[in-house]
Parts: sequence; C-alpha cells; structure tokens
Amino acid sequence: MTGMYEKVLDWVNDFDHADPEYNERAHEIWEEFQGSECPVAHSERYDGLWAPFTYEMVHEIAY
Repeated sequence: MTGMYEKVLDWVNDFDHADPEYNERAHEIWEEFQGSECPVAHSERYDGLWAPFTYEMVHEIAY
C-alpha cells in the first residue's frame, strides 16, 4: 500500500503521484501515457485527480 491506497496496477487509469514507484519510474510511466493516446491521466485517488502529460495539454490548460 502507498499511504491509504493500494499499489497502482494500471498507471494510465489509476495514476498516483505519491506512489514510490512513480518516483522510481517516472520517465517510463510518462511513456506509457504518451503511448496510450491519453494526454490527461485521471484517478479517483485523493478525491479525484487529473494530470496532463503532454506539453500541448499543459499549455492549453495554463493559457
């Protein structure tokens, strides 16, 4: 378990930025997102979490 949540088994559909594995494999996990055609990760953890993973999506959200 990571904190109050179970271990992540599917990073694209159950992202957890606090999972220790994320810190160890961040670049690999980002590649999973890029290969999934999903520019924004979503998770029900932490009362709902959205995380953009492409430059274009971050730019669109920020501006």
